[in-house]
Amino acid sequence: MFCLVNDQNRVLLNNVIEGQTNFLNASPLAVPFANRDFILTQGPLETTAEDFWQMVWEQNSRIVVMLNNVMEKGSVKCYHYFVDEDEKEKTFGSFSIKLEEEHGTDVYRIRKIKLTALDKKFLTNEEESSRIITHFHYITWPDFGVPNETSSFLEFLEKTNQAQILLKDDEKIVAPVIVHCSAGIGRSGAYVIVDCVLNYLQHGNQSDQAAGDMVDVPKSIDALVIFIRRHRMGLIQTPEQLRFCWQAIVDWLKAHPEENGGDGGETSSSTPLAADDPGILSPNRKRRSEQDPSIEKRKQKIQEMRDKLRRVEESKDRWWYRLLNDDSTKYWVGSSIAVLGAVFSYYVYNSIHASK
Repeated sequence: MFCLVNDQNRVLLNNVIEGQTNFLNASPLAVPFANRDFILTQGPLETTAEDFWQMVWEQNSRIVVMLNNVMEKGSVKCYHYFVDEDEKEKTFGSFSIKLEEEHGTDVYRIRKIKLTALDKKFLTNEEESSRIITHFHYITWPDFGVPNETSSFLEFLEKTNQAQILLKDDEKIVAPVIVHCSAGIGRSGAYVIVDCVLNYLQHGNQSDQAAGDMVDVPKSIDALVIFIRRHRMGLIQTPEQLRFCWQAIVDWLKAHPEENGGDGGETSSSTPLAADDPGILSPNRKRRSEQDPSIEKRKQKIQEMRDKLRRVEESKDRWWYRLLNDDSTKYWVGSSIAVLGAVFSYYVYNSIHASK
C-alpha cells in the first residue's frame, strides 16, 4: 500500500545533487503534550535506501523503529536497507553502514549501526563523520494485523523509550525518532498512539506552559487518531489495530497500577477496568495537590478509556460479532456468494440467448 504524502507536511532532503529530487515519503509528526517527535515513513525501497540514510543523517536521528519484515506473505514489503549478522557492512551512495552489535529476542531485534557520511558536504563545523544509530526491529507484527499479545510489544516500546532517555540525558541529543512499517501508516500509527498515551499517563501534559505553548490534550484516543492523521493520511488502518492500542494501554496500566496517570495524587492500585477512582502518581515526579484541575481531567480521561474499552469488549461477546469474525463463516459466506453469482450469471446468459 502506498501513502500519499501531504506536500505541506513532508521531510525535505538537503544537499541534493543535480538530477536528485528532495522528495521522500516521510512525514514529520510532533506530539507536544506527550513530548514526542517522530518522522513516519514508508519502508525504504532499493531506489530510496540512500535517501533514507541521508534523511537519518540530516535530521540527526539516532533511533530507527522498524515494524515490518522485508518479506511478508510472499511479498517484498521493503528493501533490506539495514545490516545484520548475515551482512555486516553496506554502502548506499554517500553513506555506509556497519553492524556494531545485535541482540534481542524471537520477537524483536536491536542493532547498533555505525552510520558514516562519505561525502564531506554532509559534515558541518568539524563534526565527526560517523554516528551510532540504534535500530529497533519488531519482527512479529503481521501486515494489516496485530501481535498475538501486548507484553512483548510493551517491552519493545520500553526499550525504545530507554534509548531516547539515554540520548537526551547522557548525550544531550534531542532528535526525531524515525518510525516505519511497509507503508508507514498502519503499524506505525499504532506505535505512535500507544507511545504517546503511555508517556502522557506517566508524565502529564509536557507541552511548554512556561513559554506559552501549552496545548490541549485530545479528549479521546479517537481524537488523537484524527490529530495524527492530519500529519500523515491513513494512520491506523484497521479496527483491530485500534483495539490493540486500547488493549496495550490497559495492560500497561494493569502492570503499573502505581503510575495510573503520572501527575501526582494519592497512590491507587486501580486499573482502567476496575477502578472507581483511578489514581495518578509518578514516582519520578513531585506530588501535586489533589485540587490540581489537571488531575481531575486525567482521571476523567482514564475513566472514559475504561468505559469505551468495556463497550468494545461487550460487543465482542455478542453472537453476531463472533459469527461475522469467524474464519469458517467468512469462507462459507464468500463461497456461497460466489456460487450464487455464478448461477445468476448462467441464468441471465441462457435467458438472453433463449430470447433471440
